Amino acid sequence: MDYMSKVLILLCTLLIISSCRESYDTVEEYEKYIRSEEYPYLKTVVENGVKFQLRYMPADAMMITHYKHFEETKAKISLDSLLTKEVRDQRINEEVTRIKKTRDNYENALYFMLTIGYEDESKDLVYSSMQSGFSNYSNWLQKLLFSLNEYIYLQTPEIEEVPFSIYHMERNYGMMKTRNFLLSFPKEFNDIKILNSSNEEVKVVIDDFGFGTGKINFAFNIHDENSMDIKL
Repeated sequence: MDYMSKVLILLCTLLIISSCRESYDTVEEYEKYIRSEEYPYLKTVVENGVKFQLRYMPADAMMITHYKHFEETKAKISLDSLLTKEVRDQRINEEVTRIKKTRDNYENALYFMLTIGYEDESKDLVYSSMQSGFSNYSNWLQKLLFSLNEYIYLQTPEIEEVPFSIYHMERNYGMMKTRNFLLSFPKEFNDIKILNSSNEEVKVVIDDFGFGTGKINFAFNIHDENSMDIKL
């Protein structure tokens, strides 16, 4: 087996999942697992006609697009007949170094993907507010885009409230009735580690911000050894 083949295999091989004892041979298989309704780190709550789904996203889940880009880049380099083998190997090494640095950045936070939508699938989470006037729609959109930090936080047995590092609402331009929000929380807050040897459980708390749902809690038991992740 040549060097480049080994790199690709190492890239796409997943560690055994500690809870499920499964492994994945390709990025596509891993992505299917992360996005499936059977994913064990997916929680769903339905309250007052609104469906909340929260999905824990380990570092490699955040890296899926980067891994796919690496595969495409590697294939182009491998097929470039104008390059010597030494140059091809050097450029692939550079890509591996680059993707490792990107992954290291994702290791510094805990990520969740929050999906919110109505049980009535004909209702759009954003545009349904237009029925009560443009001003109400504009205020609602501004709240979703910029103010959810006032309503969503992380909680541990040691820390009552850990705020976002960042959050982002995906703009789907009316292509879907639901909306996705990427939530990022720090792994350390006020010099206290969020996850440690005696604590792997965290709660994501969503206070009512306009749906009449009351407070919603999502509890996750997360292992901090990245046992779900691809290792390069």
